[in-house]
Amino acid sequence: MNNQNSSLVEAEMSEISGVSLAPPHDAERSAEMPALALAEGGLEVQPRKRRKFSRAEQLQLLREYEALAQGKKGLFLRQHGLYTTQISAWRRLRDKRFVQNAPKRGRKAKAVNPLTKKLAEKDRQLRRAHKRLEFLEKVIEVQKKISEITGIPLKAIDFDEND
Repeated sequence: MNNQNSSLVEAEMSEISGVSLAPPHDAERSAEMPALALAEGGLEVQPRKRRKFSRAEQLQLLREYEALAQGKKGLFLRQHGLYTTQISAWRRLRDKRFVQNAPKRGRKAKAVNPLTKKLAEKDRQLRRAHKRLEFLEKVIEVQKKISEITGIPLKAIDFDEND
């Protein structure tokens, strides 16, 4: 008799809600079908969707939470459906952003003169030109010696020191 009553209740509930309350067999169970839980009165309880708080909401809730006395914080968390791990994560995020935006300590960087870079480039070019000049002067010395040994005269080119 109890089996008949329970099956009648299940049939009535399935007609009302459109979902069978009988547990499915292992063969019928699939990964697509979510687990159903029953609350008081035989109504189905759907799992809550994850809430997302904007940065402004997080900061506001964090300020309110930190302003409360020690005994009131638990009540605040329950009322807003929050956990202490969320509060601590939001705190870390806030502190990290504060540190990133804080003014830097230590010596300030010197202002860079825009001509300094050009001057350094000209110095490099001058050093390269001096090295090339030294090399070419050695080549000319060798050519003079070869010319003296072989007896082939070189054309004389006069270089002024002012050029």
